[in-house]
Amino acid sequence: MVIDDGTKRVYKKKKIYPEGKYLGFVNAQTQQRDGKGVMIFNDGSRYDGYWKEDNMDGKGRIIRTDGEYYEGDWVNGKVEGKGTCVRKDQSVYEGEWKGNLKHGYGIEKWGTTTRYEGEYKFGKKTGKGTFSWEDGSDYNGEFKNNVIQGKGVYRWADGRVYDGDWMDNAMHGNGVFTFPDGKKYIGQYVNDKREGFGILEWYFFLSIE
Repeated sequence: MVIDDGTKRVYKKKKIYPEGKYLGFVNAQTQQRDGKGVMIFNDGSRYDGYWKEDNMDGKGRIIRTDGEYYEGDWVNGKVEGKGTCVRKDQSVYEGEWKGNLKHGYGIEKWGTTTRYEGEYKFGKKTGKGTFSWEDGSDYNGEFKNNVIQGKGVYRWADGRVYDGDWMDNAMHGNGVFTFPDGKKYIGQYVNDKREGFGILEWYFFLSIE
């Protein structure tokens, strides 16, 4: 078989490797897996997609025996580029990958109401993003190594809002906390507690008839 890159390929109905059985195209000269093919691994997992020099490379889909699967880009045997992964717990990640890790921009969902949309670095939420929870609360701001850290705004479902500094998932540093009735605390926090200098603001409205 000759395709756009000029490489001559031949189809093998069955080629046995230590890791499993292959059906597809190989390089006619080197006999390496090259082109489109299906690999059925010894553990029952199945890859259906493109190969180059014996590595998964290009577009492809792998389905594992536990139900987890990935479909998208591969480079030199690793998940890299854009793709979608469904885990065995039914969480779904759709976005960018590098070296088998979530890396770049992506969207991760747990069920129908809990989701994260934003930046990842080497498999962890790092950078700017938005996390929404099932109870209606949400956070928009900075993350580091899967925790809320940096600057951001957290909105509770009951109307409370905190806009300020965070460390290790806790309000920590300077910020503004707004209560549902409009009252505000402007000041310092340490590990989720008001501590240090701060100002509490509230307003009274007088109605004269």
